[in-house]
Amino acid sequence: MLFDLNNNWVGEVDKLTQKQTRMLATKIQRNKQFKQVKNISKKVDKPREHLMLNTNSSLKSRMEQKLSSSKFRWLNEQLYTQHSSGALKLFTESPELFSVYHEGFNLQTQKWPVNPLDRIISHLNTLPADLLVADLGCGEARLSLEVDQKVLSFDLVAVNSRVIACDMRNLPIETATVHIAVFCLSLMGTNVLEFLLEARRVLKHRGNLIIAEIFSRFEDIDKFISSVEELNFKIVSRDNLTDMFVLIKFRRKKIRSISTHKIETDLFSLKPCLYKKR
Repeated sequence: MLFDLNNNWVGEVDKLTQKQTRMLATKIQRNKQFKQVKNISKKVDKPREHLMLNTNSSLKSRMEQKLSSSKFRWLNEQLYTQHSSGALKLFTESPELFSVYHEGFNLQTQKWPVNPLDRIISHLNTLPADLLVADLGCGEARLSLEVDQKVLSFDLVAVNSRVIACDMRNLPIETATVHIAVFCLSLMGTNVLEFLLEARRVLKHRGNLIIAEIFSRFEDIDKFISSVEELNFKIVSRDNLTDMFVLIKFRRKKIRSISTHKIETDLFSLKPCLYKKR
């Protein structure tokens, strides 16, 4: 722009400067507004991003839990539907699966109205401390930690130093040395009769056999009890723990000769306890 020196060019320059100043001020104001909007957008996006991360984490956790539950159900089925020698082979070759099973089992126990093991622990703590107890199918051997008696703990895998790994049909215990034998939800597999005969072998005369089981596993619980009595046991008591579990106590009588091949194995067969898919 050209200015005539004869005119008031200073005034014209002031006007131009004022105009430029207003334009600059407007631009600055717009930039401020843009930054405010951008900041607000960031604040809004952060919770969304956080929500997305939480959602992804939650989904991953649910998927992992679902996978773990599937493994547990499969392992549970293997334990109930095959001979104990097959279960021993499975866990010997892949001992980490035993931990998977017991993690799933522990989750199930949290849903129970009562845990039969608690009742057994309470009962044993009323008895003399000098008795010897065999916990057959002990899992993590909790029983050995919470009673006054000495407990020999056996299971397919030794998950800690208190557990002896073995097949319950062939216990590394001398004959007639144990005062109490416990099967707490551990009469699993297709050879229950072998477990009971082995418990009878290691029990002293008048020693006690304690069985805790799920009601739904029995086709006829009275027939099962009478069949166990045929193995030189006498029933002492039968307690219903809610409508889910039963706790049966037997006493071993003086052993008489039994022709094991004449025993009806089917009378000792229990239905598998299979958990439904959730």
